[in-house]
Amino acid sequence: MPTQARQLPAPPRVLVGRDRELGLLTESLGRMSARGDVPVIVIEGAAGMGKSSLALRWAHDQAQDFGDGQLFADLNGTSGTHALTALHGFLGALGVKPGAFPQDLGAAAAMYRSVLAQRAVLVVLDNVSSVDQILPFVPGTSTSAVLATSRIRLTGPDARDFAAIHLAELAHEEAMTLLRTYLTEDSGDEESIEALAGRCAGMPLALAIVAARVAEELDLPGLVAEFEDADDQLEAFDSADGVNKLRAVFTWAYASLPEEDARVLRMLGTSVADELTAASVASLLAVRGTAATRYLRRLTSRNLLDQRGRSRFHLHPLVRAYARQMCADIDEPGDVVNAARRLVDFYTHSACAADRLLYPNRAVVTLAAPAEGSEPVAFDGEEAAVRWFGLEYQELRSALDEAVLRKWHEQAWHLARALDTYHYRSGRLAENVETSRVGVIAANELGQDSLTAIALRQLGRAYTRADAFDEASQCLLRALALIEQDGDDKELGHVHHDLGRLAARSGDHEGALHHSAAALTHYRAARNRVGESHALNSLGRAQSELGDHEAAVRSCTEALALAEELGNRSGQVVATDNLAVVLQRTGALDEAITRFTTALRLAAEQENRFFAADVTERLGLAFAARGDAEAEDVLRRARDLFTAQHREAEAQRCEEALRR
Repeated sequence: MPTQARQLPAPPRVLVGRDRELGLLTESLGRMSARGDVPVIVIEGAAGMGKSSLALRWAHDQAQDFGDGQLFADLNGTSGTHALTALHGFLGALGVKPGAFPQDLGAAAAMYRSVLAQRAVLVVLDNVSSVDQILPFVPGTSTSAVLATSRIRLTGPDARDFAAIHLAELAHEEAMTLLRTYLTEDSGDEESIEALAGRCAGMPLALAIVAARVAEELDLPGLVAEFEDADDQLEAFDSADGVNKLRAVFTWAYASLPEEDARVLRMLGTSVADELTAASVASLLAVRGTAATRYLRRLTSRNLLDQRGRSRFHLHPLVRAYARQMCADIDEPGDVVNAARRLVDFYTHSACAADRLLYPNRAVVTLAAPAEGSEPVAFDGEEAAVRWFGLEYQELRSALDEAVLRKWHEQAWHLARALDTYHYRSGRLAENVETSRVGVIAANELGQDSLTAIALRQLGRAYTRADAFDEASQCLLRALALIEQDGDDKELGHVHHDLGRLAARSGDHEGALHHSAAALTHYRAARNRVGESHALNSLGRAQSELGDHEAAVRSCTEALALAEELGNRSGQVVATDNLAVVLQRTGALDEAITRFTTALRLAAEQENRFFAADVTERLGLAFAARGDAEAEDVLRRARDLFTAQHREAEAQRCEEALRR
């Protein structure tokens, strides 16, 4: 009877959040066996992601299918000499006498295959660093299988015959569950558990270390405080004996990098961006895009970066902390500052270019050229600009924070301004107020009244949309006082237009009429036809609110015609909607519904979710007035849009209309 080997280490006590991966391992085994292939499955992922735990859990679960034994070796990224040692150990476990062991790797591998030929054995290889390390251990028949773990993505012709499963970090809820299971008793301190899970960022090894520290000290709030106070984010993972296993696994991965890749990883650790692209990394490093792509690909192959989507890359927060620490130890501070400046300039100039496509009629304020080596994105149209804002939004917010932290006031001012239109269109009202405040602070630091006035107007608009009317009034009146000193008709038109919008939203229709008429006068004096179109539109709405519907129809019709002539798409959607409101009040309900439908289509084309919610509500009410059955569905849609934008009063208004 053949010797049975039982070399597997004990399985993990708990394994949370890996059901999908366990299923994929079983599925891969079945699929390869059914084809008659020798199953070779690789679990790859970053250091600390729990590859070994997953492998051992699955191997123990599958033990009954490999009745002739389970072999285990930790190759630790070693060379062929050590592979020979491991093969000798396997041969001995399979019953071969030591005196018969071949001393040549190829001969030992051949004997190993012969011994396994009629057996069902599962071979587990931990910490593999190359395809060549696996090949000597691949059996010659499909009755046995190989399961390997690797911190590196294995590539090459032979790797195409392997099944690969990538292991990423755990979701936040899964991380909390795992942390709870590690704790020996229920602490009931969910707030601390959530905070600690957040610090571990879904990394199983980090969670296990934290749990061990809790077991040592039994003080969850104290450990949370230590994490918050630590200058070195990894320091809090030290055990009582001073050993830091987390830093050790990162050091092992870092030490294996070529010098240039190690430098790139350090610089990525200093980046403010959570998600990286070839374009942003090219500016960070001051290299060509093709070189940045190569760096990203190489670091991803070593699982030091996680690729998300086609061209976006994520650096795990704990890997980032390690890389940043190494950068502080090795690199010149000036190099780090220059890299940060290039990246902030990349986001600032790219955002300004994208915003000009969303709002072509915005007055251009000169921005200093980007730092040498920074290459902003060029966009081929409004759709591409909107998509970029959506993808890069968190990175833009981080770049704004970095500009504020480093007192780069010009970049902070321009970034805050460039986010304004996107915030409005996407219904991000609270963020619009927050970043607009930053713009005012930056303008004050720059000491330029013209920039302060523009920033105050933007903040006033943001407050108006958020129904903070007192704050909006203070900002806009301060802006008016600054602008009146110069008497610039265009700027005076802008601030009166903003004051008219504020008056209209707060129910002061006489004030809206006054400011809209003043804006129209100033815009015409400045020969600003885009502004003239906007002012006519606001004037028409105020006239309608005050009962002069005939004059309102004339003003809104003229505003729409002018917006269409100028190709002002944002003006077209607002004027079309306003004209629909006025027409409905005159009793032309069918024509009003047609106009509302057109306005909604235009808003959707521009991805203006904020305005689309308003138009959807008005369309639903118009359908209801006409007795159409679809009114209910449209009002529900409006309610959901308002709810998604945290516009509770508007959502409640739709709810009440639905009840009626």
